[in-house]
Amino acid sequence: MKITKTVQDFELNSFEKVYVLDTNIVLSDVKNVEILSQGSSNLIILPETMLDEVDSKKSGFEEINFMAREFGRLLESASVTQMAKIDGVVINRCIIEGNSNITIDIISKETYKCDEDRSTERNVLNDRKIIEVALFAQEHYKTEKTDVIFVSLDVMCRQRALSLGLSTESFGKMNDFNPEFYKEFNIQELNLDSFPSTLENFQEMTNLEKSVSSVCLYDDKGNKKYYVKSGLTFFLIDDKELEKQNIKPLNIQQKILSTLMLDNFNNVVVCEAAAGTGKTVTAISAAMKLIDQKMSPYDKIVYIRKTIISSDIELGFLPGSLEEKMMGYLAPLYSNLEAIVMRKFSSAKKKFTEDEMKDKILELISDYRITSMWQGHLRGTTIRNAIVIYDEIQNDNISDIRTTISRMGENCKVFCLGSLKQIDNKYVNKHTSALTFLLKKLNEDNEINVVGAHLTNSVRSKMAEWADSFK
Repeated sequence: MKITKTVQDFELNSFEKVYVLDTNIVLSDVKNVEILSQGSSNLIILPETMLDEVDSKKSGFEEINFMAREFGRLLESASVTQMAKIDGVVINRCIIEGNSNITIDIISKETYKCDEDRSTERNVLNDRKIIEVALFAQEHYKTEKTDVIFVSLDVMCRQRALSLGLSTESFGKMNDFNPEFYKEFNIQELNLDSFPSTLENFQEMTNLEKSVSSVCLYDDKGNKKYYVKSGLTFFLIDDKELEKQNIKPLNIQQKILSTLMLDNFNNVVVCEAAAGTGKTVTAISAAMKLIDQKMSPYDKIVYIRKTIISSDIELGFLPGSLEEKMMGYLAPLYSNLEAIVMRKFSSAKKKFTEDEMKDKILELISDYRITSMWQGHLRGTTIRNAIVIYDEIQNDNISDIRTTISRMGENCKVFCLGSLKQIDNKYVNKHTSALTFLLKKLNEDNEINVVGAHLTNSVRSKMAEWADSFK
């Protein structure tokens, strides 16, 4: 590998911005590195002191320790492509390839001016070392077209950097998880005779970027057809078909979710949704429609949910027999079946008594062979010919979801539902949750077809929407 004596050989003109990261940016959320990189549109600089500080946080079970280990795993996939030595400063150019390529320069200095002040506390000394690297970057990386910016969550550190002439920015802690498939629902109007299902062909024909998340096309009669993208595939939103359900979708987000669930192409549908957005009732309604189809391969609905309630009590600690324990745990299922009964059977003039409602719910359970399964009894079983509604998966870890989905036999479709804001399992956080794991799978090449949707519009009530906004 050729070692140069100038940074200019590193092709700096291809970057819009150069970001020098403080340690807290990574320990706040590793995804921040990818977000700041913007697919290698921006260059990321990591001072060696920052790497040392992250490395010291690897041990432990707090989120900060998890982030340190995640950052280590990110760097494991990096390959060094160039190297430079400039007046006692070593620069390694690294490329991290993946869903979003990241270009990183790791900078280390043989000596730091701040080391001469032995009275400075270590944490302050480390901040000053990182700022020294930022000053070096400003001197050697800044061009007429490219700005060098020091990014930190520490206001005192930013103030010191500003006093030394550096440009600085803060970078707030990111949301729980923002899967790449979910983008603003923008309509592009195009006139095409036919519409391909794969993104590659779609790009060839329309010359649109990968960020397109939906399109509107006209058929031969001038009728509009709307398509939504999940993963690398576009799906037709057919309002007429969606209306042939016990519960009709109430908004565009529910239409997207229902479309993905009803499409025979998809094996696993993942939904991350806010409280009260209607994910479970949409799933049950779609499952019923799939079973009602002629020559349907499905003959039952299986409802699975981890036996943890919001008070963090496991099923085994509750009193009563298994059936009695399961009744409270299945309350969400019965609540949504009640909503379907009210929509399907009732009229403005008729209201069901409590006994009539129970009879109608039992009728639905019988007609669609709706059964519930406890995860503790799944090992050794095989589920066949079923629509599986796997609810509240934010409380599961990767081992749980492996156990559950590995029980699927022939002719199974799985709806995985959850909300990262409603984790009740004290042994699971937003990083180790099965829901986060599945969301990441959406952007990978899988042997089966995995798609996803994101619901944010509450249909339960304004109060539910307000409660979900609590921090």
